[in-house]
Amino acid sequence: MGFARRWKSALLIAVCLSGIVAMTPLRAVPLRWAGHALIRVDPLVRADIAIVPEWTGAAGALEVADLIQAGMVARVAVLASPVMPEEREFRRRGIRYDDEAAHLMQQMVSLGVMKPERLATPAAGTESEGKELADWCQANPVREMLIISPPDHSRRLRRVLRRSMGQCTAHVSVRTTRYANFEPDHWFETRWGLRIGLIELQKLLLDVARHPFS
Repeated sequence: MGFARRWKSALLIAVCLSGIVAMTPLRAVPLRWAGHALIRVDPLVRADIAIVPEWTGAAGALEVADLIQAGMVARVAVLASPVMPEEREFRRRGIRYDDEAAHLMQQMVSLGVMKPERLATPAAGTESEGKELADWCQANPVREMLIISPPDHSRRLRRVLRRSMGQCTAHVSVRTTRYANFEPDHWFETRWGLRIGLIELQKLLLDVARHPFS
C-alpha cells in the first residue's frame, strides 16, 4: 500500500511539473489518471449524521437529500465558513443577511431535508474543518459520520480526516456528490475544469509532501 501511494504521488508530481494543458491522445492518459487520483470513494454506510460543508453548495444539498430519501442518513448538519466582513456590516446595520450556509440549508429544506442543523463553530480551510469536526465528534458521540465532498476534493479531505479524527470514536467516511461539475476523464478539456483540477492537484501534492504517511 505504501509503495502504491508513493507511486501515485510521484506520477502526480510528474503530471504537474510537465505543464500538460493541451489534450492529445498521448497526454490525455496521464491527465485522466490524475483526475481519478483526486477522488476517494468510501463505501456507503448508513450514517448517524451527514456533514455538508458550505462549499459543496447545491451539489451537496442534492446529494444529502438523496441520502435522506434512501434512509441512509438520520441527521444533517452544515459546516459553515467564517463570518465575512460584509456579513458583519449588514448585521451592524440591523439588516438580515443570509450567508452561504443559510442558503444551503434553505435548499436542503426545499429538497425535503427536515431540520438541518448548523455546526456552532465555522471552519476556514480543510485543515480547520478536520479539527472542528474532530472536536464536534468528541463532544457529540456518534457511531457513523459521513462527510459530503465534491469528487475533486475528496482524496485530500480523506487524508486530512485520517489525521484529525484519530481521537473520534466514530467511523468517518467521505461521500462524493454525484452532482458536482468535475469529471475525472474530461477535467482538462475546459478552462474551468483545468483551473479546478490543477489547483486541487497542487494542494494534494502539498499535503502529500507535508504528511507522506497520511
